[in-house]
Amino acid sequence: MTVAQKISALEESGQLPKLNRDDTLTGIDADSNGVRDDIDAYISQVFPAEIRQAATKAAQVEQSMLTVDVNDKDAVRDINNAYTRANGCIFETARNKDLEIKPYFVSKQISAITANTKKRLLAMVDFSHASNGMVFTGQLNGNCDE
Repeated sequence: MTVAQKISALEESGQLPKLNRDDTLTGIDADSNGVRDDIDAYISQVFPAEIRQAATKAAQVEQSMLTVDVNDKDAVRDINNAYTRANGCIFETARNKDLEIKPYFVSKQISAITANTKKRLLAMVDFSHASNGMVFTGQLNGNCDE
């Protein structure tokens, strides 16, 4: 059985949420919260309740990376700053609530499931190229404050 077949079998059995793999950048976001519905389901099923709000914020930022005008450097910078804060919130939440889940795993999973098609991955690459040369700083605490 191939890896793709194993993933498909886990999705069909309900052990993994079924991810949207259509040909759109944004997928379906029926509740208009800025996160694809399949990613909302993934966050609810895979991550502990204590970190879901932080994970959802990170997913919103990742989703915005797909559709930003990469020629608008201010918008690219704003999204990168939001990304730094969102990931800082994941790490801060895991640390403050003494969670067993690794914050790096949460962050990487959200990135991976957001860029789960060729079209989405290429949009992320374009965003990454638009970010070249920019510098961002993070902080240890206060990342979850809006």
